[in-house]
Amino acid sequence: MSSKQYDIDGIKQTIYFHPPSNPDSDKTFILIQGMHSNQTRMRGVIEFLQDYGQVISFDLPGMGETAPLSSIGQDISLDNLASYLAKLLSRLEANNLFVLAISLGGQLITSALLISPELENKLDKILGLGCPLGSDSFRPFGLKNPELLFFKSLLIFRYWPLIHLAKKAVSSPRIKYLYKFGIKKYSDSNNPDELIELEYQLWQQDIKTHSTIGYQLLTQPFSTPAGSKIDLEFINMITTSDQYIDWDKANQVFNQYYQDYQTKQLKISNHAPSLIATKQEIKSTLSKEIIDIIAE
Repeated sequence: MSSKQYDIDGIKQTIYFHPPSNPDSDKTFILIQGMHSNQTRMRGVIEFLQDYGQVISFDLPGMGETAPLSSIGQDISLDNLASYLAKLLSRLEANNLFVLAISLGGQLITSALLISPELENKLDKILGLGCPLGSDSFRPFGLKNPELLFFKSLLIFRYWPLIHLAKKAVSSPRIKYLYKFGIKKYSDSNNPDELIELEYQLWQQDIKTHSTIGYQLLTQPFSTPAGSKIDLEFINMITTSDQYIDWDKANQVFNQYYQDYQTKQLKISNHAPSLIATKQEIKSTLSKEIIDIIAE
């Protein structure tokens, strides 16, 4: 693996280049992660994609090792994250990129393409993994959906000075015990202890970014202006048992922005970014049709 550092609007951004397992491969993937994620969490995804080509990966501002937007005086917002992503993509020398966008990553790449339509020329296609598009994609909050209701209640920590309380709460090792209640219901991982430990480490990242972006994602309809539909294929891999997303509504929004939008079913029992998996586990969730799309 090699890396290169870019200065994007004053943020030091490290981009990682993971070589393909087959040196003769000329395919290049770029991984755009979702919420509450970092390079470690995505290691199984990266290793899986390396079997088919080079993989470019990075941590978004406020996530993993990248400084938050607030460090350069910018508001933390979905629009500013998308603008940052557009600038990052424009700096890359690679072209004909195959995008793998996970959850929030699908909304960010869509906004980036609407902000900078010329980026279409750098991309081949987009493969989404459980990607929503704005608050209209999510199931209603309420007693019938206690997980989303609980998650929304946590987002009050975006307010100052409650952010200090949030940092103290998630920095405590006691948060690990909270995960034990949901680990069996929402994870297909064969390593629950590893999953809990990684979740704890993820909470040491910038809580302000997570709470603010999470709140906007759950409350703001997607409204990035579009001059015309995006002329790229977007294949969204979904599960009908997703505990967060109403796919009928999400698909309606995506179809407003893409000329070629379609969905494919995953063999998993929950919202995909809830998983931390090995490359073998990831491959087992994909149909032959999806694997052929990745390999072609």
